[in-house]
Order: sequence, then structure tokens, then C-alpha cells
Amino acid sequence: MPIFSSTSTFVRFSVESPVESDLASFLAEVFKKGAFKDPEPLQKQATGFASIENMFDTSFPYANYEKGEYVTFNFRVDERKIPTTLFKQFLHEAEVEYRKKHEGRRPHTSDWRDIKDAVELKLLSQILPSPRAFEVVWSPVSKYLLFGSTQEKIIDLFLEHFEEHFKLYPQPLDALTSALQNKQLGQQEKDHLSRLIASKSRELNKDIFLGSEFLIWLWFYSDAHEGNVTMGKDTNFELFVGNKIILEQVTEGKKQKVSCTGPDAAHSEARTALREGKKIKEAEYQINVGENKYSFTLDTRLWAVKGLKTPKVASSLHDDDPEGRFFEKMYLIEEALKYIDLLYHHFLTIRLGITWERDVIPELKKWVEEGPR
Repeated sequence: MPIFSSTSTFVRFSVESPVESDLASFLAEVFKKGAFKDPEPLQKQATGFASIENMFDTSFPYANYEKGEYVTFNFRVDERKIPTTLFKQFLHEAEVEYRKKHEGRRPHTSDWRDIKDAVELKLLSQILPSPRAFEVVWSPVSKYLLFGSTQEKIIDLFLEHFEEHFKLYPQPLDALTSALQNKQLGQQEKDHLSRLIASKSRELNKDIFLGSEFLIWLWFYSDAHEGNVTMGKDTNFELFVGNKIILEQVTEGKKQKVSCTGPDAAHSEARTALREGKKIKEAEYQINVGENKYSFTLDTRLWAVKGLKTPKVASSLHDDDPEGRFFEKMYLIEEALKYIDLLYHHFLTIRLGITWERDVIPELKKWVEEGPR
């Protein structure tokens, strides 16, 4: 699901702005050198930058990657993939041919390796590369980047290419990084966070520190306020848990996963799973800001925003105004992210404050056992 489709999925990064005084010239040079180039005849994979408007356009006419404060483009990946069944069949035929020439003897290890390589090269020469494109939106002003995929392999390919050409190094905005980079936290909260990181070092790579607590807290917080959230004098919106909750429990190294779906049944079933000791791994939420309704899914890492549904871009923005559609969509995406970040900041101030253990944990346990008031 591309970033600019009706349902968006992406991962978030923080990235420093280029230090070059002439940003336009810097970008022109980067996109010229890093543009996608067609793979060689036997090359398995090729990657590069392409136009956001057309993945097959790598000339970037009129610097069309620049849209206001944003830099936006496609990261294109072309791959030649040999179907497993096809490879096995041709390998079998090559083995039969080999045995005919060697009095029925099976190939030695070195010969077998040569046969495999020959079959692979033969098939690669006959297979056209399959192109894919992943949308990228980068704001040097706001120092963030969105990448339209959650596949680790694709993300690694993108980061390698981006870092090579931009000489910038995006940092995943996951639960822990977002907390560490939160400039609004007080010194006491930062000190508490440092102590928590040290005490929970074993949990940092298991996505159960902060992220898991945040997901269950969102549900608890929504119930406690009957969906109506007020932060400060002028920030009012609605928060609800959606129709899908995935929970998980690890016992003796084995994972037990429960997927709860449906309007009311999901909540009842998920609450039962919570009582059994399972933790929320992934959940759907909805935020309503005035007439704008946003639904999305978060997992415990809080790095990816999955299935983000925003209000429809105004119908008055027809195909002859692609930039207008772009800016309207970015406004909606950024509004959704703003309220997700507001909630996470509010959670952090509570989680890192003195009331978490004393007040919130007992209330949360009671809520799990008894349900909303």
C-alpha cells in the first residue's frame, strides 16, 4: 500500500538536513548519480531513484522531486527471480544430461556447483526483471522521512542506496528512539528513562519495552475518557480502539498468538487474553479530529504506521493538479502523525512520572479484570 493511496503504510525515520548551502544543486547531483539504471543482462537486482509520478522516468524533469518543503521520489527495485519449480526442473534435466556423459555417476560437489551456476545463468538470461517502486517523502525542514514499505529487505536496500548517495543516515523512529529524541521531556523524566533502559536492556530488542505498554495504555486511556481526549486548552479529539487486536505470549520459547477481530467480540476476546497474561502485539485505532477521521494500525515497535486511512482528498483536486493532491494528502498524513505523537508524548510523561507505579498500574490491572467503568 503506497503512501499516497487511499490506505497508506510506511515506516518513519528521523534524518538530519543536508549541510550544503546550495540544496537545489546538491539534490540535482544526487538524483543524477543515484538514478535507477537498467540491470545488466545477467544482473539479479538493480536499485535506484525514480520519479514519484512515474517509476519508469529517471530523468527527473524540472526537478520534480521538489514539492515545497518536501523531497519526494520513488525507490525502484528491479529483480530477476527464477521460480523454484522451474529451477528444479532445469536442474534435474542438467543432472540427467551429466549422468549420461559420466556412465550414470552422480556429480561431485564441485561439478554439482558448476551445474547449478550454469542452470541459473541460463534461466536468468531468459527472465525479464520485475520492477517495483516504493514511495519516499522526506522533509529536510522537519527532519523526518517516510518510506512506503515495511519489508526489512527492501528497507535495507533503500537505506544502503540513500546513505551512499546522500551521505545522510536515517534513524528509525521506533518507540525507544522517539522517546530518546523527545525534546519536551523534563530532566527527571529523561533520567528515569535512562534508568529504565538499563534495567530493561534484555527487552529492548523484543519490542516489549514502551511500545507494548503504550498499546494497552491507549485502549485503557480511551475507555477511561469514553473516547474524548483533551490535552491543554485547545486540543480536543476522539480516540477509539478499532476492530482488530493481536495479542501474544511467549512461554518456554514458544509464541502463542491470538487475533481478535470484530466490533465488540474483538474487545471481549482481547480482554480475556489480557487476563491470561498475553500482551498486545498489534492493534487498530481510530482518531477523530473534528470531521477528519483517521484509522491505522500500530505494533509494539511503533516504527510502522500500517493501513492509515485518511479522509478523501478533496474531489476538486483533479488529475490536472497533482501537486494540489500531494499537499492535501501530506496535510492529512501529518495531522494523523501529529495526534499519534501527542498521545505518545502524553503516555511518556505518565510512564516516566511518579504516578505510573503508584496509580496507573493498579488502575490498569483493575480495568483488565473488570472492564471499563
